[in-house]
This record gives sequence, C-alpha cells and structure tokens, in this order.
Amino acid sequence: MVVALAEGRGIARREVGLASIDLRCPELVLCQFPDSQPYVKAITKLQVLRPLEVVMPQTACNPNASKMFTLLRDYFPEAHVTTVLRKYFNEERGMDAVRRLCVPHMATVLMDVQGKYYCLASLAALLQYVEFIQGVVLAPASVRVSFCGSERTAMIDGTTAANLELLRNSHDPRSSHSLFGVLNYTRTRGGARRLRANIHEPLVDEETLRGRLDCVDELMQEDNFYRVQAAISQFLDVDHLLSMLIQIPKTETLRTAESKINYAIHLKHVLELVSPLQRALSPCKTPLLTAYQSSLLDCRFPAILGKLRTVLTDDLPFRKGNLLSARTRRCHVVRPGLNGFLDLARRILSEAVGDIEGTARLTHP
Repeated sequence: MVVALAEGRGIARREVGLASIDLRCPELVLCQFPDSQPYVKAITKLQVLRPLEVVMPQTACNPNASKMFTLLRDYFPEAHVTTVLRKYFNEERGMDAVRRLCVPHMATVLMDVQGKYYCLASLAALLQYVEFIQGVVLAPASVRVSFCGSERTAMIDGTTAANLELLRNSHDPRSSHSLFGVLNYTRTRGGARRLRANIHEPLVDEETLRGRLDCVDELMQEDNFYRVQAAISQFLDVDHLLSMLIQIPKTETLRTAESKINYAIHLKHVLELVSPLQRALSPCKTPLLTAYQSSLLDCRFPAILGKLRTVLTDDLPFRKGNLLSARTRRCHVVRPGLNGFLDLARRILSEAVGDIEGTARLTHP
C-alpha cells in the first residue's frame, strides 16, 4: 500500500487530500476532507490503509512546519516517508490521470473529484512515484477509481479501536480474540480485507445496510449459503491478479516473462470459476445478489476464456496454492504448433533433460 498525502495551506489549512493504491489491488482511492488539529480523520484513514510508503511534499516534511509529519512518525513508525518536490503535486495531472486510467463504467467519479484539489494533486504525485520508484505503469481504462468522503462511514480512531479490541487483542496481538478474529470466517483474502475495512470504517448509510441484511437473510435460506461459499472458496486473490494484469513493466526481463505466464494460468483458472459462481447465485432474488449474478453473465468472460484456451493447454495441473513455479513446466503450458521456434526449443530441452537423466542412471546405477 502506497499513499500520497497533501494538506492545505492558508485559508484551506486543515484540508487534507489523500490518494492511495495497493499494488496488489487494481483500485485507486481518493479522499479529501476537513480535519481538526490532531488530524483524527487522516490518522484513522491511514490506520485502515496501513501504508508501507507515504509520499509527501518536501516542504511539509519538517516537524516545525507540519504537525502531520510528526504524527506520521509517531503513529506509523514502520512506514517509510518519501519526500518529493512540491511541483509533482499537480491537480491538472491528477485529473488527467483519472480520465486516462478509470474504467468506463466508473467514470462518474470525475464529477465527484471536481474541485478536489488536494486529493487530485496527491494522485499525480502517487502515480509519479509508482512509475519511477516501483517501475510500473498502469494500463489505460483499467483501474477502479473511487472517491471516498467521510459522510457515509463512521470513522473509528485508532485509540478507540484498540480499546474495543476491534482488530487485535490488546493483551496478545497474535490472539484471534478480537472482533475481527471472531467474525473472520472469510474464504478469500479479498473478503478478509473487506471485513477489516468495514469494521474500522462501518457504513452508516441505511439503504445500503438494509440491502446487505436482505442478502444475509436470503443466504441463510435452504442451501444458498453453502452453495455460494463452495463456489467462492475456489477463487484466488482476484484483486491481486487483476492488479498484476494491468501493471505494465517498464523493462522486460526473464522474471517478468515468467510472471506473465503465471498470470495467464491464474486468469484461466479464475474465468473457469465464473460460470459455477453464476449458477450458485442464480436462485437468489435480492437486488444486490441479482446484480452480482447478472454481472457474471458478461459476454467478455467467455470471450477472454476462449482466447486463453486457444493458447494454453487443457490439462494445466493448476490448483489453488500451486504456482507452477518450475520453469520446465512453464515451457509446456503453451499449446504445440503455435510457434515453431518454441516447439523446437522445447524439443531440444526435452532431449537435453533425457540425456542428463540417462547419464545419471549410468553414473549411479
């Protein structure tokens, strides 16, 4: 998790803008809100995000000039604060980035961020950092960009969360005796992340809450819950997979080539699970679950799966937790006959491996 942070000056003092990206999740989150002297809202938001890197303007990284900088060092001693020139916090570049990166069906976020100078400026600095330091460029029209104000959630500060033992046990941090530990029966990493965020920032929107309760009520009927649970438990960390697919490395290496093969295999595995999950949700009638079920009928899923099947072999020995890390196995995931040079290289490899095995048998009978 990388976060860029900017605060207002002059008449806009105490206005805080924040942009964050989890390099394992294809989502950019923008926030801007007025904050009080102790920066309770900003610190609470950062406690939810748990950043490893915080990017701030060089002029703000001075204990005498910025109270925020002092609080960051006190509350997040494990986070590395990176200072960059103020010129990289540029609102226009931030807005251009939203237009370029946002997936089409979430383009309404453009209206939400209009005039939000500090979060847009933070976004510009964040993307500059990710590109130059992490060596990653995000593909156009591939990222979920969301703007989160503080109106729809109840922000719980870190001290209160610790006293209530919401996320960890105050006596033994390794113990599961906390609210999160009691509730965490999630079957995917994405589900655990969402549960943690909802505990730390619970929703206060009544309509959304009623919709969720209706879903829970329906899932408790007959075998709906176990059918959906069985389908979901087969999925990998989809957010992480999508994030890797939209990241374009600035330089191609053997490691990036191997990673691309792994991601193609993972994507094929995930797409093959779309239909079982859609069938598991088909009996559901609540609006939210019906919307999820309809989204899984998107014609692009079978189209992408069909293209992958024309290239990848059918008998991929992939199961959850098996990364096919052996290079010799990666060599055979592409169907024969698609590339003559690849077929020749694989034949040479097989002959070389056979010669080595034969020599080993003669040497050590």
